[in-house]
Amino acid sequence: MSDGDGDQGNSKTLKITLSPTKLTSDIAKEKTQQQQNQLLIQQNQLLIQQNQLIIIEKEKEAKLAIIEKEKEAKLAIIDKEKEAKLAIIDKEKEAKEKEKEAKLAIIEKEKELLVEQNSKRMKLAHGPPSSSSFIEEQSRAISERGFFNTYAKHIKSFEINSLLHDNNHFNDNDDLDDQLKNCIEDYHRLTSSSNMLEANIQNAFDKLIVSLLSILNKDTSLKYLPTYKKKYLEGRAPDCTFIYKNVNIVIDGQCKCLQDVAVCLGEIKSSSTFITDAESIGQLLLNLTILLRNQTRERIYGFLINIKYIRFYYVEKKPYSDLYDFYQSESFKLFNDLSETSSSSSSSSVNMKTTSEQSKTSYINEHTWKIFLKFLTMKTEFYQYTALNINPNDYLYDDKYNIQRKLGDGLTSMVYLLKKNNNSYFKIGPPRLVIKISKGNKFIIFSKQLEPLESLTLTHSQQLIDIIQHLYDSFILHRDLRPENLMYDKSHQHLKLIDFGFATIYQKNEMTKRLPIEGTITYAGQKFLEHYLKFSFESSFERLYDYEQTFDLQCALNVIMYMTNSKIKNEINSMKQFLDTKEKALASLEYWEKLKKNDRNYFDLLELINKSKFDDFARLKSADFNDIRTAMKELFPKEQK
Repeated sequence: MSDGDGDQGNSKTLKITLSPTKLTSDIAKEKTQQQQNQLLIQQNQLLIQQNQLIIIEKEKEAKLAIIEKEKEAKLAIIDKEKEAKLAIIDKEKEAKEKEKEAKLAIIEKEKELLVEQNSKRMKLAHGPPSSSSFIEEQSRAISERGFFNTYAKHIKSFEINSLLHDNNHFNDNDDLDDQLKNCIEDYHRLTSSSNMLEANIQNAFDKLIVSLLSILNKDTSLKYLPTYKKKYLEGRAPDCTFIYKNVNIVIDGQCKCLQDVAVCLGEIKSSSTFITDAESIGQLLLNLTILLRNQTRERIYGFLINIKYIRFYYVEKKPYSDLYDFYQSESFKLFNDLSETSSSSSSSSVNMKTTSEQSKTSYINEHTWKIFLKFLTMKTEFYQYTALNINPNDYLYDDKYNIQRKLGDGLTSMVYLLKKNNNSYFKIGPPRLVIKISKGNKFIIFSKQLEPLESLTLTHSQQLIDIIQHLYDSFILHRDLRPENLMYDKSHQHLKLIDFGFATIYQKNEMTKRLPIEGTITYAGQKFLEHYLKFSFESSFERLYDYEQTFDLQCALNVIMYMTNSKIKNEINSMKQFLDTKEKALASLEYWEKLKKNDRNYFDLLELINKSKFDDFARLKSADFNDIRTAMKELFPKEQK
């Protein structure tokens, strides 16, 4: 059994072993299968590589999409910022337009009030000549008739006799002095022609007034100047100007400083011009208003005269207001016809349309001339001249010197150059002097000749820093540094700083001093200007400032930049177009900030000045000022060669 079984097993084995065809087929199949598997593997690898490439491409696309989205987002942000800026600009424009509309509405309202209320006449800026207003700008271009119709059409009346009642020089019951009569008769004889030109009347009136004031020298405080060809009042030439008799002034050319000392004015008209002529009245009132505004007075008087009549006027600033009122007296006849009685000559109702064809035979209306002579011999308080602290009894060297021109103009005083009279018999003394006349105190005479400066050299600028250092070390703050307050002493060849009207003294433990805002604004530093604008926009904000001890140093730097660079000077001067101080302060702040960004030398000097700003108890030392003087040389490259 076992053997048989063994044989069968061997037989089967032999069958397998002995089937070469089948074996070959299996091997072929296996190889084919292997090849197929390899192909599948290769295909899978290719698919994997393709998938990887697709993933990479998708990642690239995703990154590009992200970058594109970021770009779009940035562009969107930029667009939104632009839109926001444009919206802000539009809002600012809209606000400015509304402000303009509001100002125009105020102006229109003021004009309505001028018609409805006799008490409101003009809206003018009360302050130094640097301030302005709409009406001030209009007054420079408006015609005399237009001025009268716009601002003075509803002029008020006043009684001149009641204002002159304190004058006892001329009693109504007494006759005029013969000398005075002779002068008046000579005037009438010279002006009796019905077709006489205004210039001839002017010449005759000049002689009359000079003669009258000479006779009345002991009783009058006035001196007369014929100024009908002297355009000293913003391009205008009043016919008659009265100043105090102790003031001598050169009026050749256009002596603008004459407006500083003018006390009252007059206008002379021809016989063909009625005393009620609107253009003539407007001419006088416009001159009076400009002078009153420039001198910041409360009241100013004037008169209008032709060969037949005289009428008195005054312009007055309303209390606690920037409004002005206009007043006129009745018309007074200068000469009466022989057919008239003396009683009728004093009548208040005078026929204003008396023609030149009436009889030339006439006599003096003493009532009228007494009024005029009283007007010329009133006490100084009557004229209410307050521009400068001048008393007619003060000795202003008028017997030796004339005021030749203005050297400096500050908020508390003015400085003038005095030149020795050509006809002076005094040979002792310098040919020129300088006088500083205060608006509050008395005057000071300087024997040194000081000259204004149009520009600064390096030496001038370093001398200014020397002055500021001396004040700083002495704990003194000037507060009003501006080009007008810098003068040059020719005899010593040195810069001088004038007008200490707003100066203050620090205690040694004080780093700042809280004071009312006064003095310079345009040339102040950034911190001051920002504070000034803050209280300008917020009416409830306290109008005080904590003045730093380096305030003058900052102002000095800005003044130096202004006076050494013509471009900067032109830019600053262009700010004068702004009507109010707030606009000027805003323009100044923007300009100095722009200069700080664009001018490296200015930036470096500011950094030296602000060296102690991070230490409340630090003070600048001599070395710091030396650094400023050294760094300042960069502003003058031509002088370094």
